[in-house]
Amino acid sequence: MQIPNAVKKLSKNARIAAAAAALLIAALAIAPALRTDGDAASAPQNEARLEARLEDILAKIDGAGSVRVFLTCEDAGPSSVFGESRSTAVRGAIIVSSGARDIAVMNALREAAVKALGLPASSVGVFPME
Repeated sequence: MQIPNAVKKLSKNARIAAAAAALLIAALAIAPALRTDGDAASAPQNEARLEARLEDILAKIDGAGSVRVFLTCEDAGPSSVFGESRSTAVRGAIIVSSGARDIAVMNALREAAVKALGLPASSVGVFPME
């Protein structure tokens, strides 16, 4: 096969264009594999960070006491032009609080979580802690 001779016969601009096309094809071929692994690994970390931030702010509500948060999330699908990047959407929340036996505290915790997460109130459960 005489590939080197064929390349020599191409003009300089044609060789540059061919090289650029080959690099673009290679980059597009490996990019999804690189992004998917990183996104899959970072999704639980992002959820854990969000849970921790929500726990921290909810614990500051008067009477809330100790607070634990569990979020249910699902893949929200592609979020980039090439469809490679993924994001997670919070679907629901469970909040357990030592102060949740008081109905006013329970309502305040639910309202704060609804506003923070952008969820309907029916997707947020608030329960007293043992």
